[in-house]
Amino acid sequence: MRARTLPPGEYATLTYSRYARRANTALIEWARANDVAWDRWDSDAGDTFRCRYEGYLTDQRVEPRKSHWLVELASKIADAS
Repeated sequence: MRARTLPPGEYATLTYSRYARRANTALIEWARANDVAWDRWDSDAGDTFRCRYEGYLTDQRVEPRKSHWLVELASKIADAS
């Protein structure tokens, strides 16, 4: 693990609990509905994003049940051209 700084810019964020796939889908659908472009490109491995981030907001020492954790999901929005 390495400490790094997130790339500067705007991010779309969503806080969720329990359903990571649903949260990712909701964020992607929101971006489509609002004409928001991600800072991403195609690569041999598939979609590559400048920055996607998950922050665990719940202390697992206090709440050991993962299904009760709050998670912040963030994806970097493409810079305006």
